[in-house]
Amino acid sequence: KGATLVLNDEQAWHYIHDRMDMADDTNVNRMKRQRQYLNGFLDKLKKEMESNPNLVNDIFDQLEDSADTDMTGRDISRLVNDMYKTESQGILTIEGETKEGTILGDGEVHEEFYPDQESVIQVMCQLMNLTKDEEE
Repeated sequence: KGATLVLNDEQAWHYIHDRMDMADDTNVNRMKRQRQYLNGFLDKLKKEMESNPNLVNDIFDQLEDSADTDMTGRDISRLVNDMYKTESQGILTIEGETKEGTILGDGEVHEEFYPDQESVIQVMCQLMNLTKDEEE
């Protein structure tokens, strides 16, 4: 507990993807692991970009033959630089209720999430930088 771990590709995949073979097998706990991993990834990316300002272009060049996008290297560089300059609002969470249900129609019981409407409005207002008066 409290140690910093560096995961290899396969370990990271299982950490953020798996749920059924985990002691804490709820989707809520999986999303907490995803949030933890993403925050660690973004922290590491920022540090790498500080020491290598061309990092995004280098990665783009390495992936160019195997990735398919209509964005140019310049587009991606601009996007990442804009993201780097903005202030993160963190990962926003919509409150709601989790129930067991069969909505998928596959004969299995699954967790279903029903968002709280007021929470959805609050998150959207925060994302869009709106105040309650502007919302109405």
